[in-house]
Amino acid sequence: MKFSFAISFSSFDRNIARELSQKLISKGCKVFFDEDFEHELLGKNGIDYFNDVFFKQSQYCIVILSSNYEKSAWTQLERRAIQAREFELHDDYLIPVVLDDFRPNWLLPTKIHFDLKNRGIDKLVDLLQKKAYIEHYGPFKKTAEFTKLSHYASLKCSTTDIKNEFLLWSANVYKDPPKIVFLRKDLGKWDFEHTKLNGRGKDCFKIKDIVITSTYHRNKAVRVYDLNSGIESPYYLTIDDLKESIAACAFDGVTLYFLYSKGEYWKFNVYTKASSCFYKYNDETPYSSLDKFCICGENRIAASQNGHIVIFSKDGQVIENHNFSKHIMSLAYNRRYDALIIANSEKIILFDLKEKCIKREFELTLTGVPYVKTSEKSDFIVALTGHHMPNNTMEIFHIGQNKQLCVIDAGRHLSWMDVCITEDGNAILAILGNSYNYEKPNGKLILLEVDSG
Repeated sequence: MKFSFAISFSSFDRNIARELSQKLISKGCKVFFDEDFEHELLGKNGIDYFNDVFFKQSQYCIVILSSNYEKSAWTQLERRAIQAREFELHDDYLIPVVLDDFRPNWLLPTKIHFDLKNRGIDKLVDLLQKKAYIEHYGPFKKTAEFTKLSHYASLKCSTTDIKNEFLLWSANVYKDPPKIVFLRKDLGKWDFEHTKLNGRGKDCFKIKDIVITSTYHRNKAVRVYDLNSGIESPYYLTIDDLKESIAACAFDGVTLYFLYSKGEYWKFNVYTKASSCFYKYNDETPYSSLDKFCICGENRIAASQNGHIVIFSKDGQVIENHNFSKHIMSLAYNRRYDALIIANSEKIILFDLKEKCIKREFELTLTGVPYVKTSEKSDFIVALTGHHMPNNTMEIFHIGQNKQLCVIDAGRHLSWMDVCITEDGNAILAILGNSYNYEKPNGKLILLEVDSG
């Protein structure tokens, strides 16, 4: 849909319609208010134009009702398009907002309306914003949705070094063997490319023709797959004296940095196959179990433990550390702002690494366990919040505009979810599912792309 809301009103009530439009737009909603589209209307056939807006192009229509509404031929034209839309789709398209005691005879008495005089415009905006968020994706549009993922009981995702390509892999599969799959856009259409590679991983990365996974299996900390041969490469990283799984890892396109739960921090060069321990916890250092990693530019690695952030150089030197009051649940880096994106159960924090201070904070609509992602060159932050909660949401924020763009209902009681965003910020892939029923997995992928319209 081109618009979240179209506003139908009498010219006598234009000031109210204008205020409502401005407030909705400030909340990130796309609104049709005729004054804002006067340049499009000039020279057009008004009947055709308004029929398209009110019948085809809007998610909801707000009708501002007063005794003046029936006096205009244009409002009657709009009203007929609105009624035709409701008749055809049987939805709650029409939202009546009443200004006085007037009720037109075509409005069903059972239709729930909003009393603007007694409840106020701010309350109306709040309700409309929540209603639009059910299907409204801010500056994005949903271009693909894949459901009934029968072969993948649990999925994770990442972006790759190729534009319009996502890497998917099974993180926890009950019956089917783990898979490595690509989701690619070809000739304007997104579809899967199944590889012959079976790979179980906690994290997964791709560079050129190589896929790297960090695994749960002991003594095989890193597996490397060659896409040209379609088989697992004969080399993988083996550390005989460490018997535990990887707790966190990050990849810069050449070297994989990862943490063993024993407190040893290793790096593995994918091309030379050289590995070494670059930092080791001992009794004199407090960083025993940093459980989140991300690469910060050319020479830095950020890691978190509880409410603590440590910045390492890539040779293992501790550069700085910072304390935050709440447990850190997710960590990402945005190169454009040279900032860490830090999520706790209540908010997202943008921490400026140059000035070493908090620049912005975004309140999460839903408290819970958030997965937060950004991309190096974009303004967008995406958070999936909930995880085993009765409600789950996907929220998108704009750093430069310092505001929340939209909140999307992601489902109920999700046992696995992940999200990733392309480097330019033009596409977002969200994975949502409940893997309790392995016979009938109900996972789905939602793909959002920037709405150029």
